[in-house]
Amino acid sequence: MSDNGPEFSSIKFREFSVNWEFKHIKSSPRYPQSNGLVERYIQTVKNTLRKSMMDKKDPFLALLDLRNTPIDGKHSPANKTHL
Repeated sequence: MSDNGPEFSSIKFREFSVNWEFKHIKSSPRYPQSNGLVERYIQTVKNTLRKSMMDKKDPFLALLDLRNTPIDGKHSPANKTHL
């Protein structure tokens, strides 16, 4: 999920999402609360990567942990991708 920024509206990004087989969902400009959820998750990802680098740990393992952690109490991002 992303906001409606121009970097996510380009043909290149559309091709990227098709090639990597994921559905790009945009937050609603009329419902700013949903954008706050996206921004918070991005902050969580950045903090996780920063901490793994400071601890000299593999950032890919940190991302794997993040992808396997449920964010809504039910499904992890990885599960939602493959449902």
